[in-house]
Amino acid sequence: MSYGSTHVLRGVDLEIRRGEIFALLGPNGAGKTTTVEILEGFRQRSAGEVRVLGTDPARADDAWRGRIGLVLQSWRDHRRWQVAELLTHFATYYPDPRDPAELLDLVGLTHQARQRVDRLSGGQRRRVDVALGIIGRPELLFLDEPTTGFDPEARRDFHDLIERLARTEGVTILLTTHDLAEAERLADRIAMLVDGRIRACGTPAELARRAAAQAEVRWTAPDGRPRHERTADPSGLVWELHRETAGPIADLEVRRPTLEDTYLHMVHRQGTDTDGTDDDAHRTGLAAGGDTGRQRHEGDGHDGDDGHRPGGAGPRPRCGERRRGGRARRGPARVAAPLRAGLRRGGIELRHLLRDRKEMSGHLANVVVALLLATFISDDVPGTRIPMAQLTLSGFAAYLLFQIGVINLPQMLVTEREEGTLLRLRATPGGIPAYLVAKSLLIVGVAVATLVVLLGAAALVDGPLPHGPGGWLTLLWVTGLGLLAVVPLGAAIGAVLPNPREALALIMLPAMALLVTSGAMFPITTMPTVVQNIASVFPLRWMAQGLRASLLPDAARAAEPAGSWQLPTVAMVLAAWAVLGFLLAVPLLRRAARRESGSRLTARQTRAQLGGAPRREPAARRPAPPHLRAPPRGAVWGRGVGGARAVAGPAADVAGRCARRANGGRRRTA
Repeated sequence: MSYGSTHVLRGVDLEIRRGEIFALLGPNGAGKTTTVEILEGFRQRSAGEVRVLGTDPARADDAWRGRIGLVLQSWRDHRRWQVAELLTHFATYYPDPRDPAELLDLVGLTHQARQRVDRLSGGQRRRVDVALGIIGRPELLFLDEPTTGFDPEARRDFHDLIERLARTEGVTILLTTHDLAEAERLADRIAMLVDGRIRACGTPAELARRAAAQAEVRWTAPDGRPRHERTADPSGLVWELHRETAGPIADLEVRRPTLEDTYLHMVHRQGTDTDGTDDDAHRTGLAAGGDTGRQRHEGDGHDGDDGHRPGGAGPRPRCGERRRGGRARRGPARVAAPLRAGLRRGGIELRHLLRDRKEMSGHLANVVVALLLATFISDDVPGTRIPMAQLTLSGFAAYLLFQIGVINLPQMLVTEREEGTLLRLRATPGGIPAYLVAKSLLIVGVAVATLVVLLGAAALVDGPLPHGPGGWLTLLWVTGLGLLAVVPLGAAIGAVLPNPREALALIMLPAMALLVTSGAMFPITTMPTVVQNIASVFPLRWMAQGLRASLLPDAARAAEPAGSWQLPTVAMVLAAWAVLGFLLAVPLLRRAARRESGSRLTARQTRAQLGGAPRREPAARRPAPPHLRAPPRGAVWGRGVGGARAVAGPAADVAGRCARRANGGRRRTA
């Protein structure tokens, strides 16, 4: 994988066997995230061959998506959903899902079933992510630092769950973690990725012996001097010391090579000429579920060569098939399933909207503003005896429909993209089509409810209402066609807006300018001809004219530029905007969905936490030399150059670099 002249991955060759737990270790910037995102289908590789469950992830379809599970690190989506409600909904995307109630018990969230996601602790939120990752009974599960935020008990329970999935159900698990103890406990094999290359790959025991074949024996000699010696036979050395001292050995300590020794050794070799491909057995193609090199787990009934799940779980479904009747969803079922899921999701989001006092007060505030404006307007429409307040209310109704499509919808899309909703649904079979169906239902529901409330309130103060069946019919088709004109346009805008903070600022000023110039609040004939011509290009001017045609008496036509309602022109312009909106929205939404990945999500959330400051760092960060490395975990430092507090852990490198820059590149510590 290359970005211009920067090589992030350099010939990564390995095989992940069916039914094993495989851990990918490496420092930040080594290429772990890029490797995993290529396997997940979120990122396009520059060269090479990839097969995951027999399929190239870059060309994978929903049937393939249904066979994998993802647990990323930065999801913050579905905040207003209840836990059980969320699991029950996502179960509808899969042909053979786990029972949500049993899954809640499995991840230890039974008592939080009716609690909102945004009220869970960090560890409980991660359990929800794990539950969503395995609800579809995946054959392959990607775990990106899954135990972040877990307390020791929750971490132990999670480890038990992972081992159960692999040993009992034959799930292949690819795990990325910075916790070496976690990798050593869970993983059958571990690959160490450093500087975009596989430096070592093998079992934890093999890797522990790799950095140093000799153990280190430390003791205190009879003369009180500390001694140490490296040896391949520590037991023999200890017996020899016993014979020499003819008694107990003071301060005897035997330190055998550990996985951490190998990891640090590989990291320190970063930047050397070796390519780290010492084992030819691992240069077999990047694959999951390949046909070679199967390993037998203790207690497993099968070794995987016959295509059966370990532990006697029965034959694996073929590509694109699941256990419901042994067949994948085909034909109309593939269309009906996302449609049902989308309708269900839309109904749930409507219910959440009704329960959200803040959002409901915002929509009601628009109605109150419209009524207040109408109350303070006492003039008549020029050339008629129709109150100007009725024209204002009719135009404001059009503006509210316009606002829902062009302002509210982009804000929803950008916010949910930032929280990871689109990424999760992209990783779910049929998730994006269901999402579009749900958003369409939500927008239509909000628009109709807003229009009904506004017209109902206006009727109480002698406001405009449709006159006869023709007026109601015009109201229906103008409202429907108007939404078709502005909703795809809003979706296209939401696909390109950078973040929620800038979305409102970028949209509101043009929207308010259109409100003033489109003749929605007062006759457009009062505006200069140039302004009238510019406003006539946009859909709000014709939506307002169409609603006036349905809500005002025919005498109000005298205030229109052409002296008539021009309903054919209204239909043509709105239809043209609907076509243009769809032509823009479809490719832009696809592009936005393709660009979503866990690393992009994490980067956006990091920038948001830093107040929007851009974060620039090299694609592959090289660690500091050994003499400038951070101290062991638990060490205590004093204050360094410039008063910067030096601490152990991930912040130590940053503090050290800042101190060295302030001191001209020299290192000093208190």
